[in-house]
Amino acid sequence: MEERYEYLLDQYFSRRITPAEKNELDLLVANNPAFADVFGFQQKVSAAIISNERTQLKALLQQEEAKKNKGGFDTGGWSIWTKTLMAAAAAAIMVVAVIYFWPPNKAVEAPMAFIPYPNEFASAGGEDATTILQKASNDYQAGQFAAAAAGFGQLDKSVPAHVFYYGVSLVGAQNYTKALEILSPLVVSRNPDYAIPAQYYIAWSHFQIGNLEGAKLTATAYLKNPAKKGEELMRANAQKMAK
Repeated sequence: MEERYEYLLDQYFSRRITPAEKNELDLLVANNPAFADVFGFQQKVSAAIISNERTQLKALLQQEEAKKNKGGFDTGGWSIWTKTLMAAAAAAIMVVAVIYFWPPNKAVEAPMAFIPYPNEFASAGGEDATTILQKASNDYQAGQFAAAAAGFGQLDKSVPAHVFYYGVSLVGAQNYTKALEILSPLVVSRNPDYAIPAQYYIAWSHFQIGNLEGAKLTATAYLKNPAKKGEELMRANAQKMAK
């Protein structure tokens, strides 16, 4: 049964949950107080990570540690998602310490201009854009990224490609905070097609909002993967952000 709980949590936080699975999750939350406690905690941590609320993250971790010391919830029984989010929260807090105590790297070289990912939906476009996908593809191809984001944002979020191009369009539209929220689950879930390029756009977003340490860490992770044809300029940018 615990495997099923973990599966539902994984589906929910990676944004792949189906309507039927969401109904099952809602019933569990309503009827299983222990599961509801874990789910609620994960939601708070996830939201805090997305919004970069490090003070809240620290408070959440301290709260759960106190609960554990008082004989409360057994962390050994938590799903892998809880443990992953707690680790992410701790890492986010550590980044604060690194930024605060280490002097800024004045030699950071600014990367080149925004580089949109090749449009794999190009064939869905055309002069007569009759569907949301076709119009979003056309807008993306034309560099109208705010309009493209509005279109991709309306598509089925259970399709990783829709999520990825929604996130990249948000980056192009300079909506970096929302882009981080949308793209992060692709990396966390290790999506085989989009996790690696999503790392690049996450690094770019961090760089643009002034989080140079976050940009450096994510760009370094991106560069550890094998180079792909067509990503030469992206890798050149990543090398600058990783310095």
